[in-house]
Amino acid sequence: MQSQWNKRESALAAVLSAVLIGACEDPVRPEPDAAASAVTPAAAALPGLALRWASSGHSSENKSAEVGCGEGQSVLGIGGRIRGGDGQVVMDALIPEATLGPGGDATVRASEIGNGTTELWSIVAYAICAEVPTIERGRIGEISSTSPRETEIGISDNPCSLQNQVLTGTGGEIVDGPPGRILLEALIPSQDLQGVTVRAAEQPDTAATWRLDARSICADLPNVQRVVRTSLNTSENKHVTAQCPGDARVVGTGGEIIGGGGHVVMTYIVPDADLTRVHVRGAEGEEGTDANWAVRAYAICATA
Repeated sequence: MQSQWNKRESALAAVLSAVLIGACEDPVRPEPDAAASAVTPAAAALPGLALRWASSGHSSENKSAEVGCGEGQSVLGIGGRIRGGDGQVVMDALIPEATLGPGGDATVRASEIGNGTTELWSIVAYAICAEVPTIERGRIGEISSTSPRETEIGISDNPCSLQNQVLTGTGGEIVDGPPGRILLEALIPSQDLQGVTVRAAEQPDTAATWRLDARSICADLPNVQRVVRTSLNTSENKHVTAQCPGDARVVGTGGEIIGGGGHVVMTYIVPDADLTRVHVRGAEGEEGTDANWAVRAYAICATA
């Protein structure tokens, strides 16, 4: 980790980041009412637009959570959050159901890393839902680490261009890897919203072969744009927010750890309750790192 003097400098940089781009340690509380499981924005950009969520129980065991949409709705975008276990728990999967047509659901899976933690923690799965009839959710590709092993692998594809649709959702899953040893580092919607890049990295000293599965959600939506925000480059835990302009509302999310080298956990990719912002946070794992790294948030925004 850094020296005390450098830590003070980094802390000052984090304060400046909060002023410049609205970053702070953990401002996200998208569940406004613990008894509720859905909220509809005051000004919906699409018919039936709503955010739904479901939480796992609190424990120190590896776990998953799944949430679906209401009748007549389809999943447009997804999100996930680890609550507790800061830096000691990693999301192994953040995926939409790979089926065609209306409906679908979102699944989030998480595992403890390294020596684990005795702290109780939970995960939350989020689904952004709307009454959109034409939806294609798909598994766009799979790639395996090879021998000699690759410590970081990624998949890029443009599935939505084949259907003359736009990308609204991203997803990724670690397959056949040791639980908690592989980190999802990036779920990136392309600038033209035709494709997605998914990237994962091993934690140091991981001796295993594993696979990365990438997912996408494509839909017939007009007036859609991508908004990107990036944090400052420091070695402190950090958060960044991408905000939709004007009356636009979030229909999809994405996030990225830049320069983490397998040492930084993405603890959440979360749309807020009003579906105006996407929050992404990174936290260093149990070994930490002296390197500087950044967090990037992607909001896919739609207007009526």
